[in-house]
Amino acid sequence: MMPKSINNDVTGKLLKVNQANAFYNYVLGFDSANIDLLQTGSRFLKEGVSTSVFFSDFKCMYIDESGNKKIEVISRTGRDFDSNWKLEFSDEMPKSVATELLHSCEIAFHENRIQNEEVPYLRVCLPPILLDNEEYQLPLFTSIKIYSDGIAILSFQLDATWDGLDESHFLSDIVNMYNYYFKSIWIDSRLQKLDAKVVLNNAYEEKFSIGGKYLTNWKIKQLIKKSKQDTQKFLDEALKVEGHYFDFGDGGGNCTLHQIVGTENSESEELTVDLCRSIYCNAISRLLVSEKNERKTSLGHFMWQGRPSITLLRFEDQPENKEELYKSFSHSISKILLRANNVAKNPNLPPDLRVFDDFCLHGNRSILLWTWLKSENSSENVWDDINTASTIFGNQARTELIEYYNLKVARACTWAQNPRSNDHLLYAYKILASSDSMIHQSSCSGEIVDSLSYLMEIFGTTGLINSGKESARYHLDELRYNADKAKSRSDSSLALIFGLVGAASLAQFVVHPFVKETWPLLSEIQGPVVSFGMSGGGIILLATLIRLINDR
Repeated sequence: MMPKSINNDVTGKLLKVNQANAFYNYVLGFDSANIDLLQTGSRFLKEGVSTSVFFSDFKCMYIDESGNKKIEVISRTGRDFDSNWKLEFSDEMPKSVATELLHSCEIAFHENRIQNEEVPYLRVCLPPILLDNEEYQLPLFTSIKIYSDGIAILSFQLDATWDGLDESHFLSDIVNMYNYYFKSIWIDSRLQKLDAKVVLNNAYEEKFSIGGKYLTNWKIKQLIKKSKQDTQKFLDEALKVEGHYFDFGDGGGNCTLHQIVGTENSESEELTVDLCRSIYCNAISRLLVSEKNERKTSLGHFMWQGRPSITLLRFEDQPENKEELYKSFSHSISKILLRANNVAKNPNLPPDLRVFDDFCLHGNRSILLWTWLKSENSSENVWDDINTASTIFGNQARTELIEYYNLKVARACTWAQNPRSNDHLLYAYKILASSDSMIHQSSCSGEIVDSLSYLMEIFGTTGLINSGKESARYHLDELRYNADKAKSRSDSSLALIFGLVGAASLAQFVVHPFVKETWPLLSEIQGPVVSFGMSGGGIILLATLIRLINDR
């Protein structure tokens, strides 16, 4: 049973954030439920957007210092519910690759402790993003987790430290970063090229339409073709220029990035994190390989949902128990959950989804908020504790589980409403029919199962399940009706054919001798025709009589 909502009548203290972590998560549901993870991972390495690929069965692919692709089994020592594992990497593996894989293994450690259903997946660290606002620069470290059933989680990670950042700026600059305009954004050139291949497929067509109707004469087609060629040429020339070298410090590595092509010295461009999401999603869709069609180069159709997972690590006057936290900061927490600063009267806080007294978890349709508590002996710098990163990754593992199951059901509802094929329809009905059981068995932790059930209801996904089932049943009944209709037509055709064969046989062996004896003057053509007509009429009469008896 979930705890009651917390009363939020007291204004309390003003929140001043010192340290925070943010995962801007975008969950993607691609138009295939069968992804070939091995082929997809190979594509990531081949295109150069990643140097390593981690698989959920603790195997990995990476590029060594000689540029060759290697496959390795990660050796781990430790039981499933031990507090730590010991990992061993080969001496041939570059240090930077081992660091990437270590982060993936750390999340997998927490996943192994909480998840029941093990859907195979791969995890890839992608080139980072640099958000430039002239006054400051924010690096976002990017990763993608791709499940074999066609659901992916794209994450932009931010770790930041301030000297008492007030809650209004924290809301506008961090929580609502998705709609904040930056002066420039720096992204890897290979991702921009992959994105351009997707965008240019249908580019400029909307400019030649009236009232939603596209103009398709020869001159317009040639003009669109020329515009695409000019754009591709402009892109290639812009990315030929050497990019800027950035050093992201310990653990972040270094890389060369380019500004988003076409946004240099432009005040009207939509330079937001959402533009980064679009570029990364299109690039990823170019690299996916479906098991049913390995030659398919793109899975461009996908649905997505996005919400940040924000962790308040350290803030001024941080209490050590939840009672003090709610008394002092419930007003500020409520504003962060609303993602709005100027609110006359905040609603009561939603239930705390964490039962233990170490942190709080609040969530709604727009955000997941983790608020840490601080014991008396804890350091003011949260990173002094060697377990901080592990705890953050553990919370991200929970977030990914919640987002995965939520979109899995939401995509099934979409496919049930408008199935692209019979396979999509059957898959959607299977997911929706077993949704309650699937959610109940999603985790071996009752706390996480309760959190998932509550949040899916708050997200609005649970309310779609019944209508999705009804839509799936309607389409399945329609398929069954069409199949019965086709079978009936086939049966009628076969009955006609066998009826003709039977009438011909009856005419030849039974009726024709009788006709020849009765009317000897009939010619060799007239006799068989009369015999066939009599036998056919007799069969039709018998069939009609049987039908009348059956109708009665």
